[in-house]
Amino acid sequence: MNFNKLPPIIFFLVGILLIILGYFGLEKLPDIQRSKVAKRLPFANGSESTQKWSSSKDRGYLSIYLFNITNLESYLNEEDDTIKVKEVGPVVYSYEPDITILNWDSNETAISFAKFKTFYFEPELSKIDLNTVINTVNIPVATVLNSLEDYGFFLKFLGETKAFSNFKKYNSTVFFSKTIDEILFKGYDAKVVGAIKEDKALPNDTYGLMYNKNHTNDGVYTMYTGVDDVTKLGLLKKWNEVSLNNCWLNEKCGEIIGSDGSRFPPNLNPVKNPIVHLFSSSLFRSLSMAYKRDYNLKGIKVSRYEIEEKNFILSLEENKCYCPDPNKVIDGKSLCEYNGLLDISRCRKAPILISAPHLLYGSPELMNVIRGLEPDLLKHESYVDIDPVTGIVLKGRKRLQVNVYARKNKFGHQNKDTVVPVMWIEEAQEITDQKAILYYDAIHGLVNKASYVLIGLMIIGTLLVIAALIMTSIDIIRNNNNKMISKDFNKKKSDLNHNTSYHKTNTEPFDEKVKITTTEK
Repeated sequence: MNFNKLPPIIFFLVGILLIILGYFGLEKLPDIQRSKVAKRLPFANGSESTQKWSSSKDRGYLSIYLFNITNLESYLNEEDDTIKVKEVGPVVYSYEPDITILNWDSNETAISFAKFKTFYFEPELSKIDLNTVINTVNIPVATVLNSLEDYGFFLKFLGETKAFSNFKKYNSTVFFSKTIDEILFKGYDAKVVGAIKEDKALPNDTYGLMYNKNHTNDGVYTMYTGVDDVTKLGLLKKWNEVSLNNCWLNEKCGEIIGSDGSRFPPNLNPVKNPIVHLFSSSLFRSLSMAYKRDYNLKGIKVSRYEIEEKNFILSLEENKCYCPDPNKVIDGKSLCEYNGLLDISRCRKAPILISAPHLLYGSPELMNVIRGLEPDLLKHESYVDIDPVTGIVLKGRKRLQVNVYARKNKFGHQNKDTVVPVMWIEEAQEITDQKAILYYDAIHGLVNKASYVLIGLMIIGTLLVIAALIMTSIDIIRNNNNKMISKDFNKKKSDLNHNTSYHKTNTEPFDEKVKITTTEK
């Protein structure tokens, strides 16, 4: 077929058709992708999505930074009135979560599971030796002293007398020096707790921040499967068999809402979903996370959501229920008047205050209570990077700090009520390069190939339109040229005819004259 003989209008119409097909195809492609992916995501007993989720072994890393009290002696001797700390670490452990499915709802709209973690020390990633000795607070002793405050005068007197006797017997103090290994996984002797309060005796009379935490879970999660409503996929229905946590002052603060942090409902839209919620078992509460930006993570478009500062602002009316004991005092002010500290004492049964690392989001006055802290948003904020199509978290950083509320006491161990930073942790997970390729091909590969085809159609369509316009322009120019040539030819022909007629007219008298002259002769 000779395309040169086709009229330009054919090229133009075909080009416009291809551009329209490409444009509307690209507009509809995301909706088609979301629809197809949403049908594959919901969990059902024995389904492929359930099998992949429960068997995933995405390696994570737990980095622990501890705070060494550098002026302990001068503080206890009342030469310094504030504690000074220095961050040491990190000590790094790797882990692979092991998801165990416990049961399904009768209609499979919810699934209950537990996430077990086994930690492995990573010496090459760690910046400090486990045998390093640091000064810190003795949490079991601080817990006993805090519990005595709940007694009446007489029982408190008896409790303090018994405590003083056992502190001397076991050489226990509110502050002490221990190795990092003892403070974390190995644990240290804590017989004094059981001696003072038998019902509070610790397992093996040993305490460590991570003692007996290997291959354990942080509770039983009950999550919506999305079978009946895909917009609820990944959201929690219960934690430890309850939908309300009763360690806070009202039901609003005790609501268990949001995700466990591993996945969110699919088809996230920053406009429709500027805020998502994450439930933290460490805090016994849900936290709001705000959308910040989109970016490319290993070839995959993700949406970053960051923990909102307002979660730690206790002066907000909605957060007042997160301060259950206004009688606790720091530097002459109620704990509830400070921002940045969440009192989980009622939840943990120990005087634990949780904050962002280095008291990020904390009241400026807290920097006068503890010296040596250096909050940095980039280093200390928590966030998740979510694939908005599937709702799956491809990268995350969870960062929290453990602090102890230490009351003043009569035993010479503590001269005033204060807060003592103990450690801050970072849990980090990120999709590997190899898995990112497989994930991209499975979720986004076909769609992107289709988009390239559609873009190609638009390019071809555009070229055809341009070609049609060029051909039309050439035809117009050619026609104009032909008209000009024809006009010139006609003009020249007219001029020629005019000249011929003129010469003919002028020669006739001459011929007659010649004829007459000849005749006369």
